Amino acid sequence: MSGFSRHELEFCKDVTKRLIDHPLCKAYLRPVNPELDGAHDYFKIIKHPMDLGTIMKKLENNEYTKVQEWQSDIKLVWDNSKEYNTGKGVLHLTADKMIKVCNKIFKYIPKTEVDIWILKLSKANAKLAKFLSKPPSEESLLPKLPEYEIKEE
Repeated sequence: MSGFSRHELEFCKDVTKRLIDHPLCKAYLRPVNPELDGAHDYFKIIKHPMDLGTIMKKLENNEYTKVQEWQSDIKLVWDNSKEYNTGKGVLHLTADKMIKVCNKIFKYIPKTEVDIWILKLSKANAKLAKFLSKPPSEESLLPKLPEYEIKEE
């Protein structure tokens, strides 16, 4: 049995699913096949291969005992890509981008239902603040009458 709380496990599955569906992650959905992928020296360079499909299977089979193991595997996908695809090629740059995306996600992993609600409210608050920071467009359907004006007190 997994050492995850139910909420942690669902969060990790959701994040992994979102990564699988991310348009930049198509090359990371399955294990590298050296013949099919034209990476004949892959296993000489990469000693611990990992991909998003394998991570999802491990989540579904409760193979992780803690969140940090899942995080390590996610990081391993991007680290392997950068190590094998040296320089500034597409896969190297994609891995750089996904590292940044995942680092944001890893900052707060909910352990309880309250944590999940706090995360959702925080995201909603950020969206609302961004929306309210913009002035309404001239095409706005809102009436521009003094009684509807927001006044600071």
